[in-house]
Amino acid sequence: AVLRDVEGLVKRVSRAEIAAHDHSLTPGRYVGVAPEEVDEDFDFEVDAISHDHYQDRGLEQCTYAVAWDAGSELGERLVEMFYTYFPQRFPVRVFRSEEDARGWLQEGPE
Repeated sequence: AVLRDVEGLVKRVSRAEIAAHDHSLTPGRYVGVAPEEVDEDFDFEVDAISHDHYQDRGLEQCTYAVAWDAGSELGERLVEMFYTYFPQRFPVRVFRSEEDARGWLQEGPE
């Protein structure tokens, strides 16, 4: 195994660098903050998740069920948050793949 720097986790420093920081061994002073993981494929508009698109449109009368292919954990959490604030009268489930979402719809959600 080779010791290497990992931003936000591990950093090799010299004694001179430690001395330059008044011998402080506070990890954050050296390792920094891990970069935030960004899902480049996930795109959304805030308006899309802050408005109930079924309200006052009569769509709940003709909707049997909704299956979401969220594609990522972030997408899954956003969809779940939306339906927490805007619960519907029909079954709603969130999936990570289109195949699973279609399978659930074909089984006949209850």
